[in-house]
Amino acid sequence: WPPFDAVRFLQLGLHDLAQLSLMQRLRRVTLALRQTLPPDYLEALEILYALAQRTDTGFVSLFLPDFVGQFGQKDFDASMNALAVFTKLGSSEFAVREFLRADLNRTLAVMKLWSLDADERVRRLASEGSRPRLPWSFRLQPVIDRPALTLPILKSLSGDPSLSVRKSVANHLNDISKDHPAWVLEVLQRWPQDNPRTRWIAKRALRTLVKAGHPQALLLHGASGDAVVTVARFDLTPARLSLGDLLTLSVELQSQSGEPLHMARASHREFVASVT
Repeated sequence: WPPFDAVRFLQLGLHDLAQLSLMQRLRRVTLALRQTLPPDYLEALEILYALAQRTDTGFVSLFLPDFVGQFGQKDFDASMNALAVFTKLGSSEFAVREFLRADLNRTLAVMKLWSLDADERVRRLASEGSRPRLPWSFRLQPVIDRPALTLPILKSLSGDPSLSVRKSVANHLNDISKDHPAWVLEVLQRWPQDNPRTRWIAKRALRTLVKAGHPQALLLHGASGDAVVTVARFDLTPARLSLGDLLTLSVELQSQSGEPLHMARASHREFVASVT
């Protein structure tokens, strides 16, 4: 855009930059652009579309959707289209939350359509952007209170072929499990467990509940039912520790049921157990 005042943009963007956090620096770019691009939002958006074609992918591109999230509230349709385009460079997951906060139902309706998109990055945005407890962003309290609001999106993606999408769905459900464990378990029990993609989502989604020893979550995670076991051996080595030393715990469990047992394992880093 020939009239762009690059000198002013740099002055605005670099002022006290070293004192800002990563996300504050991102916002600084957005605000500097607001003061150096045309005041008309739609005109500025057209310039950003052209700029997007020359911008690297990854974190550096996040100023594009951030501009939309901060200044596009009055042009909803144009902004939703822009977020779907810009998410293909990095992610619009933070920016779309501004629209969810301002107009929840209208934005969720668009995100439901995104969950059906041919591009996996747009489908991921539908799930990740509507997470109740997305890291580095504010909480979506209405979704925390009423998790069924995002269920149509999650259901659409429950067998998604993309690993990044499945991770997002699992993380979304794990967020919900912190407030509504019974609801998450009921949803996952209704989903087809014979689908390996869906089963993968379920196991990852239940990690917080499994770590807490939730019985129903353990069953869905593949553990047997009530197991009758005795502790045959339990060892700690070394017997004496100094600061910085490693402690090894070794346990041997003996089953008294006579039937094969399946143990759910939250993480191989957390414990190693043998069953005889």
